[in-house]
This record gives sequence, structure tokens and C-alpha cells, in this order.
Amino acid sequence: MLEHPPTTGVPAARHVRPGPCSVTFRALPAAEVVDLAANAGLAGGMGSANASPDDRAMTVQELQQAGDVAAAADAEIAPELHRRASTDTVTSTTRLLEEVGRDNLSTHWQPPVDDVEAAAGPDVLLPHVSTLHVFSCGPAGEQLPPAARAVLWQQVLTSAQTAPACTDALLEVVA
Repeated sequence: MLEHPPTTGVPAARHVRPGPCSVTFRALPAAEVVDLAANAGLAGGMGSANASPDDRAMTVQELQQAGDVAAAADAEIAPELHRRASTDTVTSTTRLLEEVGRDNLSTHWQPPVDDVEAAAGPDVLLPHVSTLHVFSCGPAGEQLPPAARAVLWQQVLTSAQTAPACTDALLEVVA
């Protein structure tokens, strides 16, 4: 487990590192979220293509443990489709969801940089998507306002209306 400050507030940023996937844990203390995320191998940012079989197995095992802890708190976990992550492609995300195999596991979807994969992603993942992260990056990692991919977001939001698991759209504002 990570050393962390008391749970009197949000953990200091230095205790949270970018990693192979972002996970949202609802209804758990902040310190426990940090521990679960760190133990699930959510640090390192190596991407699915560069993860060794041992790295992948550890991520699956720790997400299973995190899922069990979250289930005991009647909570859900949701790795986000995110570049340089264990969930950096639709295929790697689908595979991770299947390997972890927890009923309280869903995913957050944000479009990958590649427009072809972005257009196909929601159709494949939508049964597993609980939240749409309305945010986009350009090829150099620059943040784009949602309007930069308006056609994609219109298609995704329309498709999401028929997906019972997808209950939220998280809008990230880019100035």
C-alpha cells in the first residue's frame, strides 16, 4: 500500500502518478482510492503494447481486487480509455474488461486520437461504457475543445442514448 496523508482532504498530487489507466472509484475514501489505483498497476504510463505479460497479469489481478473492495462498498470501478494506458485502444480495453470479469466494472470512454478508431470505439465498447468523457486530444497531445470533433460527439451522444449502462457524460472544459 502507498504511504498517504490522512484522509482529511484530497491526497497531495505527488501521491498520484499518471498511469496505464485512470480508474474512478465512487463512494470510497480518497486514501483508499489512491491505494487501489497504485496497487492496480495504474502507474507507469507504458501503454498496452509495451506492457509485459507479467505487467498485464498484475493489472488484471489488482483490478479484480479493487473490484471486490469496491463491490463491498456497493461501488463501481471504471478504467478510462486513455492513451499510454492499459486501456489505450478499444481492443485492449475490451480485453481488460473481459479478463477482470467483475460485474461492477465498466469503462469511461474518451475518443482516441485516431479518428477511425474513435468512430468505431463507441459501437464496440458502448455496452460497457458508464460515462462518456467529452474531451479530445490532437496528435501532439494538445487538448481540443469538444467542438473540434463535433461530428464525432454528435454520433457518440446519439448512440449513447440507447445504451442503458451509459448514464453520464463528463464534460471537460478546454479554454
